[in-house]
Amino acid sequence: MHPTVKDQIGMKPSQSPPFILIDYNWHRPHSSLGGKTPLERVCELSDKTPFKDEVTSNYNSLKERIQEHNYQIDLLTRKLK
Repeated sequence: MHPTVKDQIGMKPSQSPPFILIDYNWHRPHSSLGGKTPLERVCELSDKTPFKDEVTSNYNSLKERIQEHNYQIDLLTRKLK
């Protein structure tokens, strides 16, 4: 018999069977997703997410800006341009 979520309380994640974690993480509604399950949210975004070919064809390296690690310096640098 597979352990339930209740049985897993106190178990380390490495001890927890993957199917329980998948069920809990993918099929349980989350308030941060507006009551949707993560699986519903992934399906919702899949229509809006471009494939690699489209992203690659639209990418222009000359338009990329190199960002300074220090945020304050980066802000000053952007103002100079």
